[in-house]
Amino acid sequence: MEKVYYVTGLIILFLLGFFGVQLMLNASTDSGERKLDAHNRIVINQEWEQYFEEEINETVYRGMSMKSHDESIYISDFSDFEIKSFSMEGTHLENYGNGNGRGPGEFLNISDFSITDSHIWTTDMVSLRITRFSREDDDILEFQKSDVPIRVAANEEVVVVQWLNSELLFSIFNKSGDKIFSFGDELTYSNHSFSLDGWIDVSDDYLYYVPIHHTKLYVFDLENGDLITGIDTPSIQDDPLVEERTEHGQQIVKAPETPYVNTHITYLEQSNLVAISSYYRGDKIAEDEYDEETMDFWIDLYDMSTNSYMKSIRLPHALSAFFITEDELFGYNTTSAIAVRYPLDESIKSLLN
Repeated sequence: MEKVYYVTGLIILFLLGFFGVQLMLNASTDSGERKLDAHNRIVINQEWEQYFEEEINETVYRGMSMKSHDESIYISDFSDFEIKSFSMEGTHLENYGNGNGRGPGEFLNISDFSITDSHIWTTDMVSLRITRFSREDDDILEFQKSDVPIRVAANEEVVVVQWLNSELLFSIFNKSGDKIFSFGDELTYSNHSFSLDGWIDVSDDYLYYVPIHHTKLYVFDLENGDLITGIDTPSIQDDPLVEERTEHGQQIVKAPETPYVNTHITYLEQSNLVAISSYYRGDKIAEDEYDEETMDFWIDLYDMSTNSYMKSIRLPHALSAFFITEDELFGYNTTSAIAVRYPLDESIKSLLN
């Protein structure tokens, strides 16, 4: 009988310990941070006070990418094929690009752009062109490739282009448009190019790349193209598979269907963090149908000094693009064509800055 009581006591202690740990993991702290949520994220919550950027929303009609440089906001606009700049207060400043077409400085598509002190670099995945606009005069440099350029990220020394259909995923160019070398074959040998579509940003020394549907953040050395590390993201899912089939004699390629999606990436130089906006589509209820009530949105933060995931800031809605200042989060939602800004809580500001 004593052995029965002893075993029963051990079971009770185990259950108390197990449920105690679960309560600790899900308990909120004074800072609004939860230890772990259902999506394997360490989540920070804040109250979001939303401000609409009225002049931006009246000037940009089909915005895509949104970035910041030198105290200005830049947004690519698919309605008139221009990149438009604004002050941080939202006042329209100037436009870059000559509209729709194949002529100098014209676009058939603005798949991405990047800004340095002296230039704006753009990729056009339809005309297969990379274009460099001067921020000081009307000088335009263009060069065309046989592969499809989908993303671009530049610092003051080099320009990195990501390709959609190439044996090597990335190429590095100098400021004059001369190719230095290509790299990234580690990621292309086993995946369809559509599953490698993603987002890139650079620091002075590194390229940061996150595929839209994969569960890793990749870090490459800009000096030699070596893959430094692949950091696991908190999204719980298998690597995506691209569906390929033939219908009526034509090959059909369908992008991966995954519950977690990465929508933008930005490197935060002041804190040596990489921030990635992501969302959960919602619980699947039928083929290609998800429960909107269970959708969730975050900015996931990664510490580049330790090459590891840190925490996630829960968002009130999805962001197609964003950037972060010392005090505010600026975001753009392509679906609703709305630019917004949010003041940040002190706890988040201290974390990001």
